[in-house]
Amino acid sequence: MKKLLYLGLLSVCVLLGSCVEKNVSNVFDKVEGYMDVCPDSALLLLEQIPHSEELRGKQRADYALLLTQARDKNYLDSLQSDSLIKIAVDYYKNGEDKVKAGKALFYYGKVMHLQDNDTLAIQAYLSALAKLEKTEEYKLQGFVHEYIGVLNTDRKLYKDALDNYQSSAYCFQKAVDTLGVIYVYRDIARIYYVEQKYDSVYTFIQRKIKISLESMSTWICKIYWLPLLIEKRYLGIGL
Repeated sequence: MKKLLYLGLLSVCVLLGSCVEKNVSNVFDKVEGYMDVCPDSALLLLEQIPHSEELRGKQRADYALLLTQARDKNYLDSLQSDSLIKIAVDYYKNGEDKVKAGKALFYYGKVMHLQDNDTLAIQAYLSALAKLEKTEEYKLQGFVHEYIGVLNTDRKLYKDALDNYQSSAYCFQKAVDTLGVIYVYRDIARIYYVEQKYDSVYTFIQRKIKISLESMSTWICKIYWLPLLIEKRYLGIGL
């Protein structure tokens, strides 16, 4: 009788556990849907998960990765600590999910950059690219190349940075991410400005304007048009 009661209680616990696990997974699905369009809602959903500290295994890693991503998109300074994202990095580094492994390494690189540890940051970014190499996550690859370019720009390695930005632009083009291409062209123009190659500066600013006019709606073009003109004035290349 006691044995049957024990088995019954065990079955109930397993059933409750699976229900909780399914509910958390459903929340994660919603969070991923909100992440790019409503990152504040994504963060709110994650913060409302009860007893998140008790999550284990894959769910713990997913939670750490999503929370890091949501905090980053909400411009919170809590990325100064690497303890959270390390949970995801350690879980996914030897697993089959190359996309999540690459994403975790990318955010680990961002944390290292914020901590002024550029060596570890670049190592993390390069490891992220290695994980993402055979995936179709072109937008994420574009960001990784861009952030490597930022680090190389800070170190005045302009030739390397230009190569990074060109690779980033290629990835953003494959991802059909117009904004990504525009921002990378801005980064390239800034390097050419530092190097006093004003013809090249003009070329890439013109490309930014052309892409904005061709690929975006009229009201978005107006939003981008003014800063582009200001940038041209600031760089002293005329209108």
